[in-house]
This record gives sequence, structure tokens and C-alpha cells, in this order.
Amino acid sequence: MEPTGKVPRLVFPEGFTERDEWEMERKGFVYAFLACEDGRRYPVLFIDPVRLAQDVEATLQSGQPYYYEFGQVVVPEVTIPTLTQIIPHLVEEGYLERHLPLSEPAATAAEMRRSAVEETRFAALSRCSEEQMMNRQDEDPDWEAEAEAAEAAERRAEFLKNVAECHGKIQASHCLDLTTLPLGTRLVINTFGEFDPPIEITILEPASCKVSIKEQNGIAACIEGILLGCEDLKAITPGRPFPCKRVMLPGKLKLLCWLVYEVNGKRVDARSNTMRTIEILQPGMEKPFVLWAND
Repeated sequence: MEPTGKVPRLVFPEGFTERDEWEMERKGFVYAFLACEDGRRYPVLFIDPVRLAQDVEATLQSGQPYYYEFGQVVVPEVTIPTLTQIIPHLVEEGYLERHLPLSEPAATAAEMRRSAVEETRFAALSRCSEEQMMNRQDEDPDWEAEAEAAEAAERRAEFLKNVAECHGKIQASHCLDLTTLPLGTRLVINTFGEFDPPIEITILEPASCKVSIKEQNGIAACIEGILLGCEDLKAITPGRPFPCKRVMLPGKLKLLCWLVYEVNGKRVDARSNTMRTIEILQPGMEKPFVLWAND
């Protein structure tokens, strides 16, 4: 079937480098977006058959009775020419209709600015008495106040845009499944807190997520516990970052989420700040692999 219509662009998460392009073919997968002209961005995971078979086997062997990956597309090889070539066919087969975009159309930002200005004016007018309203009709508008309101509306729209981009980065980041890690794997978790010391975790029992935990501040000794996973923000309304609520991702660690573990039957929220990077050192490795280093 020959594709028709305008074709979205292939774009990668912010910070994607030439090294990432070199590595994606060797890793056998890459997270990307289909970017439309109206500003919508659709997440997609491109993966080759070999990597797919490895992921399926590892997942089922871990005890999980199913394998699922949202927005996954299997390709012969994970290279930019191959991915670019198949995008028109994805559109023709209805990929965009079956998935929700992470970004709203570009026109939405302007609409939000207009809406915010209108809300500001309505709030000001609603506090005026009838007499003040009569007097206001004979006065020139306060252009300085109008300008300040418009600037505030633009800042609000920019904030919402940044939140949406942050939400998209979270969704596109690789999620670490603890149950698939070998026994003895060491994780060093860093957060976005400027003064937060790293947390060192050693996997004792992958299936149950039993771990040894050590705070790298020279004070706390190693303690045993259960790494419950992390808490993510889930949108209450699909496709929009707000409003949202916290939800637990059992046995998984994800960028910009909150680390949670259990010691002696008591839940511990490890940090008030979210996770930034994880240094992964598996048995036999000489140097750690830094997860999310370029996300």
C-alpha cells in the first residue's frame, strides 16, 4: 500500500547525539517521536527482531506472565534511513489514530494565552461594583495592567509547555525492570537534589526485589529491604499533563520519578527529589553503564 498525505518528521528526545545514533543500531532499539506540522508528537519505540526476542525472553523468564510495550514497532534494523522509510507506511496504517500525542497542536499555546488574558479580565471585572463598572466605561483602559496580564498569560503558557515537554521526556525514557537484573548488580542512584547523597543498592534477590541499601553519606550502614519501585505522575485526563496523581510502578525505576523502598515492613520515600541517573554495574563489568545520562 502506497502512503498518502503529509508525513510526520522523525525526531529524537532532547540531547540525542551522534553517539546515540551509533549505539541505537547496536542496541537494537530507540525511543523517538513522530512530529506533525501542527505540533503533535507521537511516541514510538523502534526495535529490531533480535532485541525484541531478548526482551520477551527476559521478561517471561522473570516470572511476569506477559510481555507488553506501548507504541512498539518492529523494524529490520534500527537505523535512521530505515526508520524514515517506514514512517509513511505507519501513517497510512493508522498509527497516529491509534495513539495519543504527547503534545497538543501549536495553536493551543495561543489559545491558552488568550484564555488566560480573558480569565484575568473577568476576575478583575467580577470584583467591581456596579458603580465602578459605570465609571470604568468612561475611562480609558489601563494599558499597563493589560500588558502585565498578557505577559503573565504568556509565562503561564510557557510553563504548561515546559511541563508537557517534561512529561514527554519521562514517557520516552527507558524504564529499568529490577526483576531482570542479575544477582549482585549494583545500582548507584542520583537525584536532582543538589545536596542529596547517592543511594547505593545491591540486588540480593531479583525476583522479589530484595536489596541491600546504603546511603553514601559515610553515616548509615547497609540495611536489607525490598525495593518497591518508584512513583510516577499519571495524568487523570489522557494526553494532558495536568491534573495528575502519583501512581506506583512496582519493581521498576524511571527517570524523574520518586524512589520507594521498604525496610522492616515500613515504606520509605528515599528522597523528596526525583531520580536523575542510575549507574549500573553488573557482575563482570569493569565500568558502570549510566542510565539516562543523555535524557
